[in-house]
Amino acid sequence: MRRQVTRAFSGKAVARLRTRTEQIAAELLHEMEAAAVAGVDLARDFASLLPPTVIAETLGAPVSMRRQFLQGGRQGGVLARPRHAPRRPRPVGA
Repeated sequence: MRRQVTRAFSGKAVARLRTRTEQIAAELLHEMEAAAVAGVDLARDFASLLPPTVIAETLGAPVSMRRQFLQGGRQGGVLARPRHAPRRPRPVGA
């Protein structure tokens, strides 16, 4: 696993991620500009969508899932937790 993580965060990988993150940011800003007539919220329409969009793309998930990643993050990573895993660790000796 360490090798996979090291590869994922190599200099080249991070440079590609930075470039794509900048593209995603520009796309979100363009969407906000198009919706400006109806009113926009910087936190809702940009800041909250940028991280889950980057994460979704990094994991190979469709961008349409970004709101699910956002919701999962707010629920403490429910999307990443296996169904059989306990929600909270049990106290020692319980």
